[in-house]
Amino acid sequence: NMYLYFTLHVIVYFADVLFASEPQSVSFVPGIQTSLLVPGDREASAIVLGIMYCLPMVFLHLWDYISILVDLQGTIRNYLRASLFRKYLNYDERSRSIVRASTMQSAIMVDVQEASESYIFAVKLCRIVGRLFIVMAFTYHKNPGALNILILMPSLMMIWVLLRGASFRRACEQESDMQLSV
Repeated sequence: NMYLYFTLHVIVYFADVLFASEPQSVSFVPGIQTSLLVPGDREASAIVLGIMYCLPMVFLHLWDYISILVDLQGTIRNYLRASLFRKYLNYDERSRSIVRASTMQSAIMVDVQEASESYIFAVKLCRIVGRLFIVMAFTYHKNPGALNILILMPSLMMIWVLLRGASFRRACEQESDMQLSV
């Protein structure tokens, strides 16, 4: 998300400083004004900015690679499956007679998978909301007159989610019922 904030400022820097006939002073960090990164040399400023733009990509790529290796969803899924099965094995005879083995198998194979997917979806949703907040903060910082649009946009998004949420849940429940009937 910080990289997004940086790239938004880079775009403004390109337009207002690097490609402008009269370079203006812009702020990469609120409160700190800067003009050309290399005073008097647009080409060197563009090179420095290119390096500053590309260098974080290496770290972001490594972060993505490590997150794939960690396999958070698989780790969560395996932990939940082992915990649920361990809990089932600790049932007494009366409890085991109440819970059918097919129900436990379905919970271990299907429900745990859905729970781990839901957790990963919640993490991704937090990331998207963070990105939305950064874009909104940047827009407000550059144009305080856009406040009404900044309030209207997430409001319309929430209304859309609320209107579509019920039909989406029904479709998911129907799919789940059909899978269980098979």
